[in-house]
Amino acid sequence: MSPLLPAAGGRVLRIGVDARSLQPGFREDSARGIGVYARELLRVLAARQDLALTLWFEPALPVLNGLVPPGVLTRRYALGSLLAILLPIPLALCLLVHGLLGAPLYTALLLHAQSWAGAIGLIGTLGLVASGVHIVASSLEQPREWRQTI
Repeated sequence: MSPLLPAAGGRVLRIGVDARSLQPGFREDSARGIGVYARELLRVLAARQDLALTLWFEPALPVLNGLVPPGVLTRRYALGSLLAILLPIPLALCLLVHGLLGAPLYTALLLHAQSWAGAIGLIGTLGLVASGVHIVASSLEQPREWRQTI
């Protein structure tokens, strides 16, 4: 459920803010500069009717009464989702370096092939990776009407 929609029926800009700096006990709590800035920024953004504001808080820390303006959504960070995103990254990099990029070199060593065979395989692998990167990057430049709008 989103906050109030603009009266003209226009689109609402959705903004998510890391509001942990406003929670007591957080390392950048509200008594410091970033907390004062964040509180004033949220006060101004919450007053606008063309924005849908969502505040993200640390689940282990309390949220002070009166901190969240009316009509503003709140969410809590989840450790599970953070770990699900961060843990596979080193594994993916390891697979990329040792698996995909290293496969032509390992194959040349195992088959006792000439050194140029491993170099050709590595160049072919790099070409395939570059082609994949090009395909993904070109899809980011699609015309706006092709993209799904939310």
